[in-house]
Amino acid sequence: MKIVEQVPIYVFAGFILKQIQGVNDSQCHNDVIKTAELVENCPVTQIENDIATLRKACHLIPNECPTFEYHCVVNRFFNGTYEVCAPIKQIVLWLCTEFNKGGGVIQGSQHEKGFCRSCPVVYDSNKSYEFPECYDRVIRDVENISIKKEYQEFSTGFVNTETSTGSTTPDSATEEIVTKKDYYYIWLCSIV
Repeated sequence: MKIVEQVPIYVFAGFILKQIQGVNDSQCHNDVIKTAELVENCPVTQIENDIATLRKACHLIPNECPTFEYHCVVNRFFNGTYEVCAPIKQIVLWLCTEFNKGGGVIQGSQHEKGFCRSCPVVYDSNKSYEFPECYDRVIRDVENISIKKEYQEFSTGFVNTETSTGSTTPDSATEEIVTKKDYYYIWLCSIV
């Protein structure tokens, strides 16, 4: 069989393999999301990172991922930081590592604050503690943080941030930054 005749077979086999792998990827993303936890601060030294890695114990959590390693990274809006167990990704082109909770993935930041002067051109995502400049850009002003759930409930005039457990913490999976003006507009309209 000539090499030209084998190409469609390899392409088809690769497509099938990717589809099978895609099923596992979907489950992996769900497993990653389950471990995500908003935290006030991330480790910025090797020792702090080692302690946090032992505390989170990602290696003990059942999952369908190829690897499951501790990460502490910014979220995609740069308004919070997450501890999460996830596969290690190679981050390229001097970007901060971010966690996209909606997709359940660790990735290079797509945010305008995502460029990192101290980051190398390529590094492993679980080494983001070595580049604290990314954490320094996080804005945690509670008045500037809103959630899409508030927008969805906006039309009723009632903003409910309760979860099914009865707590009043926002659903961090749908966080987004809005200006104070937008925040007060929502608040004013909900009174009317």
